[in-house]
Amino acid sequence: MTTGPAENASAPECRVCRLLFVVVLALHAWCSHLGWTNLPVDGHEFRQMQTALSVRYLIKDGLRLDYPTPLLGKPWSVPLEFPLYQSAVAVIAQATRLPIEQAGRAVGLAFFYLMLPAAYLLLGRLGLAPSRRLVALCLVLASPVYLFYSRTVLIESTALCLSVWFLWGYWAALAQRSRLGGAVALICGGLAAMVKLTTFAVFLPPAVLITALELRSVRPAPGSTWRPFARVFAAALVLGGGPFAAGIIWSHHADAVKALNPLAGFLLSPAQAAWGMGGLAQRFAPGFWAKIFSTWTGGVLGLVGQTVLGIFALMPQPQSRWRFVALMACFLAGPLAFANFYFIHDYYFYESGLFLLAAAGLALDRVLDASLLARPARWAIVLVVIAAGFLTYSQTYYTLIPGNAARTSELARALKLVTKTDDVIIIYGQDWNPLVPYFSGRRALMFPGSTQDNTAAQETAFANLKGERVGALVMAGPMRTRSDLVGLLANRFGLSSRSILTNDTTAVHLREADLPVILPILKGLLLTEYRIFAPPSTESRRVAVDSLPDSAQDMFAMMTPRPREVYSQFGIGTNTIGSQTVFDAHPVTELFFDAPTGARRLQAGYGLLPAAYLDPDRATDGVQFEVVLRHTDGTSQTLAQSLLNPAAHAADRGVKTFDLQLPAGFTGEIILRTGPGPANNFSYDWAFWSMVSIK
Repeated sequence: MTTGPAENASAPECRVCRLLFVVVLALHAWCSHLGWTNLPVDGHEFRQMQTALSVRYLIKDGLRLDYPTPLLGKPWSVPLEFPLYQSAVAVIAQATRLPIEQAGRAVGLAFFYLMLPAAYLLLGRLGLAPSRRLVALCLVLASPVYLFYSRTVLIESTALCLSVWFLWGYWAALAQRSRLGGAVALICGGLAAMVKLTTFAVFLPPAVLITALELRSVRPAPGSTWRPFARVFAAALVLGGGPFAAGIIWSHHADAVKALNPLAGFLLSPAQAAWGMGGLAQRFAPGFWAKIFSTWTGGVLGLVGQTVLGIFALMPQPQSRWRFVALMACFLAGPLAFANFYFIHDYYFYESGLFLLAAAGLALDRVLDASLLARPARWAIVLVVIAAGFLTYSQTYYTLIPGNAARTSELARALKLVTKTDDVIIIYGQDWNPLVPYFSGRRALMFPGSTQDNTAAQETAFANLKGERVGALVMAGPMRTRSDLVGLLANRFGLSSRSILTNDTTAVHLREADLPVILPILKGLLLTEYRIFAPPSTESRRVAVDSLPDSAQDMFAMMTPRPREVYSQFGIGTNTIGSQTVFDAHPVTELFFDAPTGARRLQAGYGLLPAAYLDPDRATDGVQFEVVLRHTDGTSQTLAQSLLNPAAHAADRGVKTFDLQLPAGFTGEIILRTGPGPANNFSYDWAFWSMVSIK
């Protein structure tokens, strides 16, 4: 499978090269494990969380090509890349029960390490002996961009691995007529183009150079047949054009799916291509090249390595100088073709950085052969260049890891507790940043860019939510002052017109009907970034238990079955007596149960909290507990009642129990009710139900 010069180094030097490679590989693996349990917020969090969000829904809904990324409303699918990486992460996460973030890092690293053998083989075709290829690979392992982004939840290493294997297969197929190489080129190239067309495109210029080289080698002499030339040319068209066509076909399919979403126009391939390529003037702007040079110096190969590359590339060896020129041209092809992508996103250098590092590897090969330098000096240069990569990493990308170890979103944490799992959150003013949807675990309808001013698109997006429950509205930035829009959405989706959570930049509106439950939950969070507003109108609500947030369902864990509805004059919550959790039932509270079929017995514990009666000056005057049966014909009967006044009667203290027989064949509604004492005084009436069993 390999083509390249035979080993020309001495046995001791070969052993040193192998040892160096093993050490650097181990250092790369050690650096990669740092921040292993971090959430995906340690560098380009926007893109990492989008990827992780897609994986979450592939696990939930099953593997599918039109995978959901629920940020822009329904339809939830807005596919960008072919989901090879996302599907692999979903499978690994399910098989190992690893968190998505850790499974994503494991898959990313696996693809990176699987890329190294292909790079090793290609370095042989560039003229490096086996031991010297290992030295060149050490540069890749020590490069900051490959140290950091290989362990992120991104598709970069997947696309790179496939593209490098494509290039090896392409070269092997053209140079050696290798059928294996051709198969590898078609399969890996097709997948690479579908996973990330911009990565695959960076490997087309070297493929063109390889084609020219191989066509030159089979150029027929005068009077000779053109058949070998035609075969190579045809193979190049098939092996290069086939994968590229696969990428175009996937892009067309993805665009057709995205076009179904009224807010996804900016994600269509023409719009993305125009934005990513940038304008012609950008490529001639000094600021552009200053940023590009700064990024590759801090991320790919530092000034030490570039200095060594510059010196030894200019050494008099004209027969091999073309390799340096070709590699540098391939390296610069990326930022020249996709100027804005490279200007904005430093991880795009993950795609093209290999060419610069390969050129540096050729330079180190010359260093080790430089007879004018003593052998210790040659190895000192090699070690300094490699060590400089790790040093640069420690000063740049690594600093993102410890500082973000536990970073999360307070707003997302609150929304996760006060909304249901299947709720939709409408978000204005945060573009389509997945931070809140990701950490809250909720699907979102967000309005990126100018779409928040596009009334027609918004109306279509709202209409698409028919049948979905909107759990919250988040208005950020200037959008929080749009009272007209808030009023319309509050009325349409049952939200509070007043913001319940606010800070200097964001206003959050929650479901009006859920506020009796939501407010106690929010107050228990001890929020530091947001203020809580509790409107008086939230008192006295009858709420369907099934509609309550998932976090509120645990309040009824001591009840079998759980109530269908609950009414509470002063809000719903729980308390504790010793180690026992009890349901707060400050009068007036009513719990509505549907009687189970054939139920004949009801047991219910009840009482008042000790704080309601221990201080004689601040004590209850009694609470009435009742069990009421409401028949299907609308009539009611009181099955049992008990007035407890523990401040006046010590016997009324502690937990009391109703143990009642239900009428045979009863199929109506059972109501557990608390009311104030005879004086109709609600002060200090801190009542509770400790357990309920109807069977």
